[in-house]
Amino acid sequence: MAKEETKVEKLHHKLEDARDKVVELEKKFEGKVGEHPIQSLAISFGVGVVCGAVLCAVAGRGCNK
Repeated sequence: MAKEETKVEKLHHKLEDARDKVVELEKKFEGKVGEHPIQSLAISFGVGVVCGAVLCAVAGRGCNK
């Protein structure tokens, strides 16, 4: 007779599955960055500029001062 899994064990298995998926996505992402390093750099720069502009606006200082 098989012992039923406890809630903690079920949660542990779900966590392991999620971790495996994250590792798989990380490897896929690293491969894409390696294939297109200049585009990756440009996208990262653009995201940084947008985040900086949003933070300036939220802080009430404005980016042109």
